[in-house]
Amino acid sequence: MEYHLGQLVACIDDQFKFTAECPAGMMMPRKGTVYRIRTLDFFRARGGSLPFLRLQEIVNPPFQSIIGPYEPVFEASAFLPLDPRRLDVFRQNVAPIKRVEGFYRIVITGELIPMSDTKIKDSPDGRFHWCSVAGANDGKTICLFAPPRGM
Repeated sequence: MEYHLGQLVACIDDQFKFTAECPAGMMMPRKGTVYRIRTLDFFRARGGSLPFLRLQEIVNPPFQSIIGPYEPVFEASAFLPLDPRRLDVFRQNVAPIKRVEGFYRIVITGELIPMSDTKIKDSPDGRFHWCSVAGANDGKTICLFAPPRGM
């Protein structure tokens, strides 16, 4: 996969190998969350180089390492690059959503969708995103991306 500065990426694996060497309390990416690449570093490993990222939304203080004080990086393989053109289209369908006793209510249509419905998916950026038939404001819901409960 190719990565570049400023690119949006989604964390797809938050089990990082290096975390045992970092200080307690370090901010870590969470699986399912969208971030923007702040720096891109390459380190030699196994006859090649591997990309590592720092993210705009996560800034940790430097910690002592074998190369001196160093702000931790995250393995790029734990992140999926996102196509911003697709995100723009996706975000056009953001609609006010209310939680109502076991249901999500689509404010614009009044539709009630049970929280257990298979149309409900975890939102990668912690916000509601609504998909309707033909993208119409009065269309029937075909998918709803919702923040995890408690967010």
